[in-house]
Amino acid sequence: MLRSGVLKIVESLPLSWLVGAQAIRITAIGTIIKYLDGDLPGHFILPVGVPDFLIGLTALPMACWATRDPAGARSSLIAWNAIGASIFLAAGILMHVSMPGPVQFFTSGPTTRSLFEFPLALVPTFLVPCFVGLHLACLWRLISRAA
Repeated sequence: MLRSGVLKIVESLPLSWLVGAQAIRITAIGTIIKYLDGDLPGHFILPVGVPDFLIGLTALPMACWATRDPAGARSSLIAWNAIGASIFLAAGILMHVSMPGPVQFFTSGPTTRSLFEFPLALVPTFLVPCFVGLHLACLWRLISRAA
C-alpha cells in the first residue's frame, strides 16, 4: 500500500522537479570551505564534497534539458542520477574510516568528526537519504518507462 502510494507520487511529479530538487546540493560548498579551513580531510572532499557540489550545480541545467528534450536527455539523466547516488556510497565509507575508532584507516590530518556534530549531522542522517531517494525515483521513472 505504501509502495503504491509512493509510486503514484513519483509518477505524478514532473521529472524536472525530481531532478531540479538536487540543486540544493550546491550547499556542499560548505564542506569544501570546511576543508579549506582545515576542518575536513582532503581524502573526503575530493571524492565526495566536490562531486556533490557539481551534482548540485548541474541539477538545474539537467532539469531544463529533461523538460525540453526528455527523450534526448534520457541516457544522460540515467548516468547523472547513477553518479549522484553513488557519491554517497563513497561518502559513507570515507566518513567512517576517517573517524577515530577501530575502523580508522586515515590517521593523519583532520578527521570527519565535524560531520557528526549538529547542525552538520543533519546532512548524513536526513538530507542524504532524501537525495538518494530522489535519484532512485528518477532512475525508476527513466528505466521503467523505457521497458
